[in-house]
Amino acid sequence: MASIKECRARTKKLGLRFTILPKTDYWYKRGERYKVYAPGRGYIGTKVYGKTIAEISKQISSLAREQRRSEMMRKLNGHRPKYGYKTVPRKSKH
Repeated sequence: MASIKECRARTKKLGLRFTILPKTDYWYKRGERYKVYAPGRGYIGTKVYGKTIAEISKQISSLAREQRRSEMMRKLNGHRPKYGYKTVPRKSKH
């Protein structure tokens, strides 16, 4: 079982921010207690909310997978590798 301390460490490692919502927050009133978001990024898909630590931990994992996937897509730059995700050097024809 993950703890708040572990969640904070994982989000910090990913470049995200973990917060416990104040009771005056709109999302807290809807039943959510925790929020993970990417500070400074404008697009909407970076914010996730969770009611429990287990739920927010799963969402942190999915954000990490998403980051790795997008990083690999940037590296490949539109090229589809022949074998899986890793590019393989071509054999010489001589």
